[in-house]
Amino acid sequence: MYISKTYEAIVDTKAIYKEKLLKIPKPLFVVLYNGAKPYPAEKTLKLSDAFMDTAGLFEEDSPLLELKVKVLNINEGHNTEKVKKCKELAGYVKLVGKARRYMQKGFNQTDAMAQAVKDCIKEGVLAEFLKKHSVEVITMFAQEFDIDIAKEVWQEEAREDGLKEGMEKGVEKTQLKSAKAMLEKNLPIDLIIEITGLPRARIEAL
Repeated sequence: MYISKTYEAIVDTKAIYKEKLLKIPKPLFVVLYNGAKPYPAEKTLKLSDAFMDTAGLFEEDSPLLELKVKVLNINEGHNTEKVKKCKELAGYVKLVGKARRYMQKGFNQTDAMAQAVKDCIKEGVLAEFLKKHSVEVITMFAQEFDIDIAKEVWQEEAREDGLKEGMEKGVEKTQLKSAKAMLEKNLPIDLIIEITGLPRARIEAL
């Protein structure tokens, strides 16, 4: 979604009517990770990892649509040399680190960031920027990550994982039963694959 918005800003809307190939800047997609959970110093995420039903879809393991994103862990103690090269990024890491420590002490998100902003201004970290934009920074921090909503989502995911594990066996049993009945009626294998979602090899084995 970020990428489409970026290209919308770069590309003139009239350009879609041109017959000539439209050249666009070479992309490099980076995520700066500063979450609380342990994460590698560097990792590459691929859009194709999220695709469903990929069996037999790609030729020579080449996805029809791909996007690679480099994730850099910028938490304190990670990628220190890279962070040091950008004064603003180093200041941001320090700001978030302070806010997180205040939250660990029992502060709510807004109060934790407000206190972190005060500390950074006092210490000369992003001082000029924070003096002008402290309200926006505090508001953004509160809006961007709602811990209560996050907890709800995490609980839902945990329930889904538990249900999925128990249901998968039952679902597969039903799929196999349906596939067998369709084979007995001499329905084409391609149609059975489409209806049941089972891989070709599984159906052929029946």
